[in-house]
Amino acid sequence: MEMRERIKEIRKYANLTQAEFAQSLGLGPYGTANWEKKDAQIPTESMQLLICKTFGINKHWLETGEGDMLDGAPDPLEALREKHKLSPVAFGIVKSFVEMDGPQREQLLAIARKLFSNADSVTKSIESAARRSGAFASEIPNINPVEENQAAK
Repeated sequence: MEMRERIKEIRKYANLTQAEFAQSLGLGPYGTANWEKKDAQIPTESMQLLICKTFGINKHWLETGEGDMLDGAPDPLEALREKHKLSPVAFGIVKSFVEMDGPQREQLLAIARKLFSNADSVTKSIESAARRSGAFASEIPNINPVEENQAAK
């Protein structure tokens, strides 16, 4: 397998178009397209190092095709999952967010900002309704445990 094929394999592994791959390396949209063509000029040494660092690729594999493609460094998302003890659903949400393109992320962030900005008014409405109905404090959902802990002190 030639380097051009290994580069394409890296790009496919990362699930990126040629334009996205180039952008992730700080190049214009067609900056890497020639690397995948037959008889193409191979990337410079510094660009090869950047590819390896950006995508966690074994440099020896990129150069020769020998060994494992991945450099064996831990997956940062897996490290995040373990550090924060994320459930499979929470991990799926984080992974999906990370894999979104810029405009998709911005749309989701706009929705989240709106939800969180309304959270205080929703909490107050629930508490008010509970007081009017005569519900006991223990029957009110624990919406903000930080405030509850501070009130207990």
